[in-house]
Amino acid sequence: MIQVLSLKEEAYNYIADQIKNKKYLPKERINESQISKELNMSRTPVRQAIVQLEQEGLIEHYLHQGYYVCEKPIDMDTYLNLLDVLTLLIKDVILTADFDETALADLREKLIEMEQANCRHSFIDAQSQFFLKILETKQNEFSYDVGLLLIESLTKLATPEVRALMLETKEKIIYFCESTVMHLANNQKNHALGAMEGLYDFFVLHALKKIY
Repeated sequence: MIQVLSLKEEAYNYIADQIKNKKYLPKERINESQISKELNMSRTPVRQAIVQLEQEGLIEHYLHQGYYVCEKPIDMDTYLNLLDVLTLLIKDVILTADFDETALADLREKLIEMEQANCRHSFIDAQSQFFLKILETKQNEFSYDVGLLLIESLTKLATPEVRALMLETKEKIIYFCESTVMHLANNQKNHALGAMEGLYDFFVLHALKKIY
């Protein structure tokens, strides 16, 4: 099982890089057999990676035709607007929710998963779960559902360049998230709020400017 997951991650990273580097062009058919030969692996992990990329909006499937690279450049205005709303939602929870030891332990567990993540998908998923754990603390179903919808939309909008950037800035992202948890543990809500604002400023004002 571990080997299959490892091969799937290898195939995922390979295909995502091919899309990012424009070696697989928009509307180009994804050749599953050719990829499996190039990577010297069976078609099963390649197929799993393709399905995952389809779920993330980078590849689309046409009935009886196969899988093709999506022609969907990122709408940066929409992406930033959704990120703004998600950040405001998280900041509201930080200021108003009670973070007990159980909630803090859950957040620390997600931080460990972020640190151990070694591919774009696993890191982005761990980061998403970290934010959802914050939202869950308020015990407000509507707030949580809105946050979940925002995170899913942001994930689908993210191009391979944005996904690669998230992994490249992993240490900095984790730093701000760890600072947030540390301040929450010390009941320093304003400092925790500052750490979350620092994460937003770093990613939007510095990191994203490298590619857009």
